Amino acid sequence: MPTPYETAIRPTRGTTAGTVLLVLGTALSVTAIGFVAYLVLGDPPVWTWSLLAIAPWGPIALGLGVWLTRRARRTARLRQSGLRAQAEVNAIRSTSSQYGTSPVLRLSLTVGASGTVDVRTAVPVHLVGALRPGSVLPVLVDPQDPGVVEVDWDAAAHVL
Repeated sequence: MPTPYETAIRPTRGTTAGTVLLVLGTALSVTAIGFVAYLVLGDPPVWTWSLLAIAPWGPIALGLGVWLTRRARRTARLRQSGLRAQAEVNAIRSTSSQYGTSPVLRLSLTVGASGTVDVRTAVPVHLVGALRPGSVLPVLVDPQDPGVVEVDWDAAAHVL
């Protein structure tokens, strides 16, 4: 079970990063639009056209900001009102990705009445060796959408 400190801090990180990316993306997008207008309507030196390379970064930052903010809100909502359940691991597949030092794995889980759910999650390094098919993990299930499941790795550290 996560401590109050972990529950309060984790969603905030994603929300803060998402907000920074939203602000940065908006600023870059507005700047790029103004710059393109200047290039088209004005008589700029030829070298200024090379500055168009920054134009795609605004929408990219906006998209990442929206994604991070939504994910952080979903995580916060699940930690606050998610139903605690047990899930049995059916299969483990590598994604060849990492989040920091934690490998990102795709887990096929059987969650009670929800049935089989695939979850892509970063597994804490110290739990990777204990994770195998047949293991039982604590999860949080969205009451409105039972297909949305998140592994509670803080509680899993005490179970595995």
